[in-house]
Amino acid sequence: MGVFAGPKAVTDGLVFALDARNAKTYGEIPGITDHGISDWYCFTTGTATYSAIYSNTEIIEIDANGNETVLVTTGSDPQRGSITITAGKRYYGTKAIHILDAGVNDAIAPVSFAGTYFGNFHSRNDPKTINIYAPQDDITVNVYEDVVGGVTGTATSTFSVSRGSSDTYVTTAGQNVWMIIKTDKPAIMTVGSGADDHVMMPMTNYVYRRRNQYERTINNTSPSNISTYVAYDTSLPLLTLEIADGSGGDSTQGIGYEYLSDTFSWGNVLSDYQIVAPYPDTTVTVSYWANSQWNVGEVHSLSGTQTNPDAAFREGSTGFGSPGNTALDSGQAANLASNANLWKWESTKPIALIINDSADDEENMLGWMSNKYLRTSSNVTQSFVNLIDKEDRSRMKLYGKDLTTTIEYAGAKLSASDYIEFDGVDDYVDCGNNSILDVGNNITVNSWFYVSTNSSYQVIAAKVTTSFLLGWEVANSSGTFRTTFRPSATQINLVAGSLSVGNWYMGTMTFDNTTARLYLNGVQTGSTASGGPVTLNSTQSLTIGRRIQGNFYNGNIAQVSIYNRALTAQEVQQNFNATKSRFGL
Repeated sequence: MGVFAGPKAVTDGLVFALDARNAKTYGEIPGITDHGISDWYCFTTGTATYSAIYSNTEIIEIDANGNETVLVTTGSDPQRGSITITAGKRYYGTKAIHILDAGVNDAIAPVSFAGTYFGNFHSRNDPKTINIYAPQDDITVNVYEDVVGGVTGTATSTFSVSRGSSDTYVTTAGQNVWMIIKTDKPAIMTVGSGADDHVMMPMTNYVYRRRNQYERTINNTSPSNISTYVAYDTSLPLLTLEIADGSGGDSTQGIGYEYLSDTFSWGNVLSDYQIVAPYPDTTVTVSYWANSQWNVGEVHSLSGTQTNPDAAFREGSTGFGSPGNTALDSGQAANLASNANLWKWESTKPIALIINDSADDEENMLGWMSNKYLRTSSNVTQSFVNLIDKEDRSRMKLYGKDLTTTIEYAGAKLSASDYIEFDGVDDYVDCGNNSILDVGNNITVNSWFYVSTNSSYQVIAAKVTTSFLLGWEVANSSGTFRTTFRPSATQINLVAGSLSVGNWYMGTMTFDNTTARLYLNGVQTGSTASGGPVTLNSTQSLTIGRRIQGNFYNGNIAQVSIYNRALTAQEVQQNFNATKSRFGL
């Protein structure tokens, strides 16, 4: 994977995006395919410290039945404090937050750190307890403790965890051995029991860390490349682990390339921090809250590559402006910035961040990507479905026999293949009727869809009234891509571009107040004069996979995005080039 290789999807004018992708990447639409750490699952009841670095932030608790309780509402200043967390409940912030179960570090984990390979090595406090949560599907868990060949060998234990539930596994092979865990669907894990507790990061091919200590692939072998700040293997996912170095009881696991972030928050006194930067021309601003204002401690200019990252280390004993001591700290825990207990790191490109707090507890910081838009993943399913609205905490709803969840809001059930499956009978996604969707004079509707049949008229996305006197839709019209809308009293129908069963397509409709255009896979297939702006439908929800009259979609839909402007032909082609490899094109 090259550094910043290839085009990025266009985001200027983006007002809505639904994406069923389960993998998190930096190269596509911010806030959709990346991970946003504002949704957490709690394994163990206790007390946690939260930090909210942006104004007017809510922290909401959701129980297993979907009931919501607002625990925190901040004002214009950033805020830190304590909340009670309860096992089995979810916690999320309407803006970027961090939650820390100080001194434990295994009671709560971000939902978007979901993966299918995990691993651990513990050198003390045997046995260890692994906490496992199934966020989106029933999962099968295979544990390989001290198994030659790792996942290619015979599992030590195999068991199941039901969707929306958690379970534990207690190690049996003693300490100083490698344990690899494989799941068939994405899971979230932490490891605890007295020391070296931490959120377990999914194993990936490129992993960034503070220093070289322990590293292992899923085959229980050493990775092919090991250096101080990165270990990688182009063919096998791996983990890296740093056992607690001082008086603290936590350990830090390296963070994979796909899980790096550019915004971080911390809500305790800080001893030291290290930044690892695998991108060129990266600027990181480190700030702390004191005297009722944010104070810039230091600005770092770093330039690295995926295989040779740059790094910066600062600690309380030397202060800002001087490289810290990256050797083992031996219990040393000097305070950086005079006991300031609210911090933020804002970077121009994704980084890894590792810190020691004032108790010398290591923490691998968990962050968010930069768009800072609302993330609405807040039920028992794993979700990266977003109604992009900076102010209004809006909801997504799912209907249909395959899509219905026990909680009817916030998020699609993501398949392992990164799309939502529609049966053509009663499945659809109701995205609500937020005013941000009332786009008419200039609009682009972009979608990735898979054709299972051309036997009927099937709506991909629509915002129309029952009689179709208002609104727009895009559809598979018995094997042809189609858009229908009303710019005036006369309904406009544009049908252009043949669809073949068994293929993925990126279908795009643009309208610039004079001309409507259709594109398939980035290439224009037709256009027509419109005669005026779309007559807006402000009474019905945006629906994916059907219109209000029916006409259910039969196939798969992976992505729908709406812009409040007509993208140019070049931008449509750019979006296709940015995402086509995901669909084998």
